[in-house]
Amino acid sequence: MASSSLINRAQRRIPASVIAVALAALGVIAVWVGIVGLQTAQLVTWLQWIPQQLSGLTWQAPIVHVLGIVAVLLGLFLIIAACLPGRVSGVRLQAPKATEEVTGPAVVLSRRGLARVVGSWAALVDGTDAVDVSVGGRSVRVAVRTSANDPDAVREAVAEQVRNRLAELDLQRTPTVVVQARSTN
Repeated sequence: MASSSLINRAQRRIPASVIAVALAALGVIAVWVGIVGLQTAQLVTWLQWIPQQLSGLTWQAPIVHVLGIVAVLLGLFLIIAACLPGRVSGVRLQAPKATEEVTGPAVVLSRRGLARVVGSWAALVDGTDAVDVSVGGRSVRVAVRTSANDPDAVREAVAEQVRNRLAELDLQRTPTVVVQARSTN
């Protein structure tokens, strides 16, 4: 049978964003220094100040220790953020019921796809004007706007429709259905 858990790929958005911002800032500074250098044929004054200040520092200076600790912590944070697995972005469907063992890739529906399917099911219920669906790890939240006089009846009808259809979909772990109905009158 296929493996019981989806492979969680590492999400590298945080480290990539931090490095992208740092590289963009360095690029802007380099362009600025280059333009000033071409115009004046001299190094920018604050760039001359940096080596002068650094030449007076020793390895025992407190600022060197603080900067080293900050650099190590930032590096550790970026490494951990790059290696942590991302959240699962899909819901697994049951394998076909057969007498033989099923091997190969799992059948998965993305959360966005499940939200669209649930939204279309909820929109089929009489009295719904607009539907907004969000799918989490363990729940499906459906917000319904209705012009009906009894929004609770519409809410119950939508909840029953979605629960029945999710049962037909045969998900490995059926999510909890939460429906909220709001009257537009």
